[in-house]
Amino acid sequence: MNAIEQGTIARLMEKYGANKIGIRTLEVQVTNSLGKYLLPEDTILRDCQIFGFYTQLSGAGVTRYAPDSDRQLVSDAVISNSFLNLKCGNKDITYNAPLLQLAVSQGDRDIQPYFVRGLTVTQSYIQVSNPSTVLSGVSNQSFLLHFVHLIP
Repeated sequence: MNAIEQGTIARLMEKYGANKIGIRTLEVQVTNSLGKYLLPEDTILRDCQIFGFYTQLSGAGVTRYAPDSDRQLVSDAVISNSFLNLKCGNKDITYNAPLLQLAVSQGDRDIQPYFVRGLTVTQSYIQVSNPSTVLSGVSNQSFLLHFVHLIP
């Protein structure tokens, strides 16, 4: 089984070298109650080879914050009602992929393997089902998506 099939960061580092594997984190802010949130522009992800991606669950009763903005992260309940749509050019890489299936627990190093080059970040987004119910009381919070990529 090769590193891509295995889907672990450790195996990718063994195959390509620890200094050639990066993890790029995108913060996707919940800016309204409409339920569709575009990923922010990112030139690194637009120009590199992506091996996979993941998001993290907080766990019951745990509040987590985005490292750069210090915004509170959405709850596990919001993650379980959210879907990821990624595009490469006009091609769907994921279409309504449940974020819960891409979620890992603290300390888990498995990733959802996707082998793609040239992610069209500005056409990619997170969609929340039933936003009026799920996002009630959720404002100024964020999702974090972690992309595992090859450093050029």
